[in-house]
Amino acid sequence: MAGSIPVSSLVAVLIICIGIGLFCGTGYVGGNIVFDAFNDTSSEFVLLATGNDIASTTPEPEETFVELVKKVVKPVQISILAFSSFMVIEVVYFLFQAFMATAAINRTEYSKQAMLCGNTCWTGVSVVCSYLLTLLWVFILLGAFYCFLITFMLSSNPDPTTINWATYGLKEREIQLSSGSGDTFVKQMKDAYIMFAICAGASLIVLIGMINLSMSHSANLAHLKTAAYWQQYNERRHEDQMELSSYTNHGAVNSTRDIPLNTYQ
Repeated sequence: MAGSIPVSSLVAVLIICIGIGLFCGTGYVGGNIVFDAFNDTSSEFVLLATGNDIASTTPEPEETFVELVKKVVKPVQISILAFSSFMVIEVVYFLFQAFMATAAINRTEYSKQAMLCGNTCWTGVSVVCSYLLTLLWVFILLGAFYCFLITFMLSSNPDPTTINWATYGLKEREIQLSSGSGDTFVKQMKDAYIMFAICAGASLIVLIGMINLSMSHSANLAHLKTAAYWQQYNERRHEDQMELSSYTNHGAVNSTRDIPLNTYQ
C-alpha cells in the first residue's frame, strides 16, 4: 500500500485478469478442437471387445462418442465463459474493496471518520471470498492439467489407429480408427494439448494472483482491526504534544510565580 493506492491488490488484479483472459480463450478453443476431433472421426470408430467380450466390428453407436462428447464439452465451454465473466466482476469488486479498505485505514488512524464499504465487516467478506476462490482455482488447475495430460497421451499414441481407453482411465475397451482418420485425430489432439497446456499455465497465473490478493485483503483486515488503537495512540500523542507545548511556553512562568523567595535561599 502506497498512500491511498493499494499497489499490491492492483498488481494482483492485473495478474488475475491476464490469467483469466488466457484461461477463457484457450479452454474454449481446446474444447472446440476436442469436439471436432471426435465429431470428424465418429464414423470411423470401431469398438474392439476385450477380455471375455465378443469382438465387434460394427461402429459404436453415436451416443457413445459424439453425443457423449457433446454433452460434456459444450457445458464445460459454457461454464468456462460464465465463470470467467464472474471472475472479472469479482476481481473488480476486490479492487474496489481494496481501495475502500485503504481509505478506511487512513481515516480511522488519523481521524474519527468511519466508512461503510471499507469497514471490517466488508473486508472480512472479501477475505473469505478470496480464500474460497483460491481453493477453487487449485481444482481448476488440476482439471486443466488433467485435460492437458489426456490429450498429450492421445497425441503421443504410437499406433494412431488403435486407442486403448483403459490406459487413460476412461473405459476398458479399445477404439480402432482407419489410418487416415487416426492421423487426423492425433493431429487434432496435438493442437488440443497445446491449448490445454496454455490453459493450465493461465490457471496457475490466476492462482498466483489470487494468493497475492488474499494476502493483501488479510493485511487490510489486520490493519483495520488495529487502526482504532492507532487512532487512540495518535490522539494521546497529540494531547501530550499540546501539553508539552503549553508547558514549554507558559510552564516555567506559572511554575515559579507562587514559589516563596525563601525557597531559593
